[in-house]
Amino acid sequence: MIKVEVNIPGDLVVLYGGEEFVVILLRKDAQGGFYIAELISKRL
Repeated sequence: MIKVEVNIPGDLVVLYGGEEFVVILLRKDAQGGFYIAELISKRL
């Protein structure tokens, strides 16, 4: 589900713990990161 939103080579989604995850966006500024976070939030 999250990988669909984070599809740029070099970006990374890591699941840790039970329900926690981290998204690393190497080629995004703050505005781009916020946009991706909103897309992910809407899918959860």
